[in-house]
Amino acid sequence: MPRYAIYFTPEPTSALALAGNSWLGRSPVDVEDVGSATAACPFPVDADWLWTMTASPRRYGFHATLKAPMHLAAGTLPEDFIARVKAWAAKRPATTVRLQCATLGQFVALRPADQTSTDTLRDLAGACVREFEDCRAPLSAADLERRQVAGLSQTQVDLLRTWGYPYVFDEFRFHMTLSRSIADVSEPRRLAVLAKRWFSAPLAGPVAIDRVAVFEEPEPGLDFFVRASAPFAGAHA
Repeated sequence: MPRYAIYFTPEPTSALALAGNSWLGRSPVDVEDVGSATAACPFPVDADWLWTMTASPRRYGFHATLKAPMHLAAGTLPEDFIARVKAWAAKRPATTVRLQCATLGQFVALRPADQTSTDTLRDLAGACVREFEDCRAPLSAADLERRQVAGLSQTQVDLLRTWGYPYVFDEFRFHMTLSRSIADVSEPRRLAVLAKRWFSAPLAGPVAIDRVAVFEEPEPGLDFFVRASAPFAGAHA
């Protein structure tokens, strides 16, 4: 059974999208491997090492989670869900934020660079979570048990049970994941240095937050892809 998610992902021809897709080696829009951009990179990169480091986020595509992957509620058709997302997005104004490469625990990710950007993105995610909660099928008992991993706080467990995801509202941390979980503490730092150079041009100025996208996972374990883009008011469709 398919799962659907609402993610932020930049306009496909933007410098940020091209850099992110090249970094991960896959475009969630074209549904194909794009290969590594290391051949055109102006500094030395170990392509095999980078491919290994980016294996986990590659399946999801270059994105930031707003409404986490979910099964649709009974009676909610994918087409109706997409139409609702597009209508909601069309009423939201486009804005800009500042992003930077940073470590997040054992991951490397693009993160907000200042408090204003953090607040803007948290407000967007919170609004998205609330707006489409009625579209989400409840988690099964097995899903709840699987997702209640060690390390969740009681607050996060309560959010998981109520909203289907533990990292919402005050627990939300905007991030565009660039690596798998890396146990070796030296590797995230090494990868973060590379990421800062790789993304230096698209992150030199403000990043447009001018759309969301509905991503679909056709079957468990398959790659997520963009099922539909939903531009904000005034954004180029």
